[in-house]
Amino acid sequence: MDADKLLLFYEKLYFHEFETREKLVARLQLSLALLTAAGGVGIYIFSKVDLSYRPSTGILVLFWISYLLSIATITRSCHWFSKALWGHTYQCVPIATKIEDYRIELHGAYAHYEQGREISDRYFREFLSRYYRECASANAEINTDRQLYIHYSMRALVCSLPLLIVASITAIANGLLKIST
Repeated sequence: MDADKLLLFYEKLYFHEFETREKLVARLQLSLALLTAAGGVGIYIFSKVDLSYRPSTGILVLFWISYLLSIATITRSCHWFSKALWGHTYQCVPIATKIEDYRIELHGAYAHYEQGREISDRYFREFLSRYYRECASANAEINTDRQLYIHYSMRALVCSLPLLIVASITAIANGLLKIST
């Protein structure tokens, strides 16, 4: 593959990783909405539990185990969500003026050579190619980590939902909730 095609390939990879970052942001917004809803249900249930009511021990054990496990998995989901959201620094190519300054510097440095223009153009392509390649690689690693964290967060949230449903049904069916009418 010649240098120009390789440069275009690395440039496409570079911009692909930034597109992937934007898609991850959209996935994080959906995750936040689901986490908020699950957390809200958990808080609502806790606020309505009638601690003075004493159903059978089995019902209480089923309710509290399912409720506490659901809250634990929602908390774990929040942990993975926060790791996906914060602490990531993407690599970028230098700003356009810096790139142009370097190109002009190269042309000046090789102006006295017989094939100075071709040499400086080759070094400039290598410079851009290196930046695109290194930035795309670093950003791909960040995106892979973030995708994994989002996956872990959603997996924990999905695991919490059946537990939350069991806690809700147990509480409603057995009169554990203080529902004001």
